[in-house]
Amino acid sequence: MRTTEEAIKQFKHICWYPSAGKDFRPLLFISNWYYKKNNVPIDDGQEFPDLFILTDHCGLFDSHGDTSCLGDAYYQLKEGFCEPNAQLVDIEYKNSSKVIDSFRGENYFLSNFYHCDFEYEGLTYHTAEAAFQAQKCSSVEEKIKYTEVKNPVAAKRMGRKEPNLPENWNDISYDIMKKILKAKFTVPEMKEKLHATGNAKLVEENKHHDNIWGKCYCESCLNKHILGLNRLGNILMEVRESL
Repeated sequence: MRTTEEAIKQFKHICWYPSAGKDFRPLLFISNWYYKKNNVPIDDGQEFPDLFILTDHCGLFDSHGDTSCLGDAYYQLKEGFCEPNAQLVDIEYKNSSKVIDSFRGENYFLSNFYHCDFEYEGLTYHTAEAAFQAQKCSSVEEKIKYTEVKNPVAAKRMGRKEPNLPENWNDISYDIMKKILKAKFTVPEMKEKLHATGNAKLVEENKHHDNIWGKCYCESCLNKHILGLNRLGNILMEVRESL
């Protein structure tokens, strides 16, 4: 597994994202590209950030005590406050040397495929995967079928065939996943397991080219210098801090 330092060597200008709170936090994401696009005067010498990295060097909590840093970061990227090729790729936890990069074995509970009955928006699901795929449905009646699915692979396949997938699914899926995992880890046993990971960095490492919810470390993705967003790992760390 590459370290963050190794992964970012290819980038010249990097915008670190400390959770400083107040007005400084969002301003870190407003780049030259945004200013020029909107004809806003900028100071000479400002750099174009090529890469955005979320860091905990200033503390994870914002000025209101909320773990909203990731949400703010994704909002800035989604709303076009930075140049189109910008990426948010990693979280670094202060004083944390431990990394959990496999959601298998003793850490399988971190996987969305792990069997854990929990309630989300009035319905009880057997896995987080089933709950997530159900949100692609347009009505409660359609979602009910996912409450009966115990096999997470089957739930995922069903979700791929949903005809009424929201047009803005890519925009809303992060927040949906976060709400689902908050519900999952509200279950006392699951909450205890997540807390037991301490301040370890959680990375959903895989070799099936998923660089959205995880980080793929197959030879092909490494050779292409693809940096995974690790959304699942990031959300789990957010949830851990909020419980």
